[in-house]
Amino acid sequence: MKRDHDSIKAELERLKAGGVIKPVDVVEAERDESSALHDCFTWDDDEAAHQFRLLEARNLLRVYVVTEENMAENTRAFVSLSTDRSKEGGGYRTIADVMSDDALRQQMLQDAFSQLRNTQQKYRHLQQLSKVWDALDEAEGQSKHSLAA
Repeated sequence: MKRDHDSIKAELERLKAGGVIKPVDVVEAERDESSALHDCFTWDDDEAAHQFRLLEARNLLRVYVVTEENMAENTRAFVSLSTDRSKEGGGYRTIADVMSDDALRQQMLQDAFSQLRNTQQKYRHLQQLSKVWDALDEAEGQSKHSLAA
């Protein structure tokens, strides 16, 4: 069942203790079938275990690093592009394959800009980062300009 933003916010605020909301407290409070957000969780243990193993696999793919001959330091071995994540089951590509293909490399750059913009939204209230956002604007502008050329 889909919940609206206000009902989720109200329930999470209700669970706040001492200014902090702990995930373990949320799970325990929502275990009761009559609780406000019970349907937001996977209560079938077999399905939950499967979903957790998929999360563990994603984490493994995100942290595995390699040293490529043209790179001075370790880098992630695999990357998940937004175009792959939009397909059933998602998927990861080797960084070597992505960097050697112009279209895939461009997609990775666009994904990076998108993720940085999300980070900017999260930290927009911190004036100390304004130069970072200015640099992001410049880099994104240069990227768009080079594509148009």
